[in-house]
Amino acid sequence: NVALDVARVLSKSAEEFADTEISKDALRWLSKRPTEAGKVTVVGRRGFPEAKFTNKELREITRINGATARAFKSELIGKEEWHLDRAKKRGLHLVEEMVSHGSPPTGRQILLRFHSVPRRVLTSADGRTL
Repeated sequence: NVALDVARVLSKSAEEFADTEISKDALRWLSKRPTEAGKVTVVGRRGFPEAKFTNKELREITRINGATARAFKSELIGKEEWHLDRAKKRGLHLVEEMVSHGSPPTGRQILLRFHSVPRRVLTSADGRTL
């Protein structure tokens, strides 16, 4: 899923991409951005059952150094009635672990949102998203 790939790229440090196939221009851009904590929100218009990311992609965002992946219990309401195949059930378990993550978030945050409709994107004077 492209959205999870973008979240992964935005949440990793430039150093973590040094030995990958990422383009030199992208690596240069990543190295110039601020390294302090930030928040990346993956907005899904539909619910978890319709999400197209793989379990591997989902696991990758939970293993990013210095980042905490989160989801919201209220967006998983009705899960008992979902008809999920085995792989999707494993993915649901991963998302549920993001909900029940006991410690407060530290460093960067990756938020998975389901059943969402973005109304607007706020930017600062220099074009950065707020």
